[in-house]
Amino acid sequence: MAIRKSMFLSTKSFLLRSNNLCLSLITLVIVMFKITQNDITIGKRIKKARRLKDLTQEQLAEKVKVSTTHIGLVETGKRRISLKTLQKIASALKIKAKDILPF
Repeated sequence: MAIRKSMFLSTKSFLLRSNNLCLSLITLVIVMFKITQNDITIGKRIKKARRLKDLTQEQLAEKVKVSTTHIGLVETGKRRISLKTLQKIASALKIKAKDILPF
């Protein structure tokens, strides 16, 4: 009986520690990928440039080789864009990447 109780307590203790670690990792990921005002501004500038070039999200997505959903999320500021994708979008829109960046 004492062995079982000990095993239960150590298992419970392990689960508590692993839950805390899991929560810490989730918090870290949320902070790392938190959408900022810069992300929203970048999205608005991409959308404006795309419209000036008379392209649909589908056409831009095809040129950049990403999904239409991804373009939509970037344009609305709901997804952070990678530098690689930013360069591809700028190239597809025939503009400089620095023209998209808000700084």
